[in-house]
Amino acid sequence: MFTENEIIDYERLNTTAGRILERTAYIDALSLEEGTGIIRGNSKNVEATLLLAGNAGTDKEEQRKYQENLLRIYGMDTEIWVQQELFNEENYLSEGSEAKVYYSPNAGFVRKVVDYKRYSRTPFEFMINRIGLHNYLFASSPYELIGFTRTEDFMGNKTFAFIIEQPFIKGKYLETKEDNKLFLKEMATRGNEIKFENNKRVFYNDDYIIKDLHHENVIFTNEGMFKFIDPVPSLNPAFRSFGSEGVRFLK
Repeated sequence: MFTENEIIDYERLNTTAGRILERTAYIDALSLEEGTGIIRGNSKNVEATLLLAGNAGTDKEEQRKYQENLLRIYGMDTEIWVQQELFNEENYLSEGSEAKVYYSPNAGFVRKVVDYKRYSRTPFEFMINRIGLHNYLFASSPYELIGFTRTEDFMGNKTFAFIIEQPFIKGKYLETKEDNKLFLKEMATRGNEIKFENNKRVFYNDDYIIKDLHHENVIFTNEGMFKFIDPVPSLNPAFRSFGSEGVRFLK
């Protein structure tokens, strides 16, 4: 996706992203079917993930810095880099350990400014697991990539952040024993077993591990459906790993 001078080749990037959106190619970090989650994150998400596929550097810290800088350049070139001061505090809704949540200018959605390092080692891991896998596993509450910015981490230090958008979901949290019983049944129906790590529930199967499904990350809607807000899915390293992280063309 780069010229000989290591400059982003936007013509090649757009062409390859188009193939992925048409499903005649896919990023070999997930399966072809799982890759639909990357597509659901929108065309910018596909392009940004493509830029990071293959990575660079010899260790995670080097990869992290390289990838953050690459996404910053891409964000500025494509005008999706957002200055932090543009977030209007009047639109502020809430925040958790990894994200600040704002009302979106798009009715029926919220925007989240996410410090990806809370649960991911690199931006690529965040885009594959927290956007791609999330959108595949929890398709009724998908994320779309809006852009990038800088935010403050829990220590007050400036740090790179993703801006993602998600439908605003109405319903109630898991409030009663009966709610919790129905939720556990839902997770079992999805093929998950349960274990505990540091007194927290972790759901898993041969393909995936899903963490951080506490009561405020699961909403029981008025229609009787479970919607998942900010779970932390990943491939199960005992049985799965990222592929080559390159691009596979199907025809």
